[in-house]
Amino acid sequence: MILRRYLRFAPAALAAVAALTLAACSLGDEYHVDTMEIASRLTGHTGPVTDVGIEPDGELTVTTGADAVVRVWNTREGTVKFELTGHEFPICALGMSLPGPYAVTADAGGNIKVWNINTGTLAMSIADAHHGPIHDAVFAPDGQTVVTAGQDGVIRVWSTGTESLLKELGTHDAPATCVAVGYRGKVLATGDSAGVVKTWDAISGEETGRFETHDGAVRDIAISMDGKYLGTVGADNRAVVRLLYDDTIEHDFSGSKGLSAVTFSPNSSTLVTADDEGNVGYWDMRDGTYGRTLEGHTAAVTSIDIAHSAEFLVTGSEDGTAIIWQARN
Repeated sequence: MILRRYLRFAPAALAAVAALTLAACSLGDEYHVDTMEIASRLTGHTGPVTDVGIEPDGELTVTTGADAVVRVWNTREGTVKFELTGHEFPICALGMSLPGPYAVTADAGGNIKVWNINTGTLAMSIADAHHGPIHDAVFAPDGQTVVTAGQDGVIRVWSTGTESLLKELGTHDAPATCVAVGYRGKVLATGDSAGVVKTWDAISGEETGRFETHDGAVRDIAISMDGKYLGTVGADNRAVVRLLYDDTIEHDFSGSKGLSAVTFSPNSSTLVTADDEGNVGYWDMRDGTYGRTLEGHTAAVTSIDIAHSAEFLVTGSEDGTAIIWQARN
């Protein structure tokens, strides 16, 4: 479990902006973690679910698998809409476009595909985008640009319109395991298997920060949607939250076994983490206290994502299933 996706299969997550609320462990203005319960359990992948994503409006959910299949689901009904094939290697990464209706997938062979999830059609394909597995792939907020992080340590930015390389950012000295893009698209953050986190100016491509954050691989990374926080989880079983434009560490959570995935609630008031024991946990960003644990998977959780409204949370697992959790208002 050295690398984030190919060897361990964990996500990069996207969320959305909402007004800040003072409710403890709240997910959004209308929904609270205490009301979260399982709405659907999604089955069908023959092997681990490697990544998950949910549309901003929560209507469609996407899952990817080590079986090289992409599945598109009706979130509220928990039913399959499309089963998309075309990858020849295990899929390591999935990213959702904020404007919709696209999803980017990347595989262990270094290939990228972009899908229209409303129609179930292939919109773009780039072969040999990296030398070796691509461990993470995310859309920039403009919906026209994809950022990838590879086993080769390189961070690349691609145009979905021209299917071409726009720029190559600097490299990590170790395999790049994860990438996150700020909501306004001006900053990137990446992590690697040596525990180093870097920030980049997305416009100029210049490296703006370097932090030796974890003792071991950075397994996932996220930027809060208010643009204030950068969150990471590592092989050292720590979740670290620092100010995005500063080296100040706001929170350093530890104690959970095998932290594997991280994201922020849409209102940025709650940090959501997942672990290798199949659990999802919540941390209050105001005082660092731990909230509720969601239990439902029988193996490591590989990925998490939250809809803009925070009504739905989706998790993927090495147990071969994904769970759609629904909060009540």
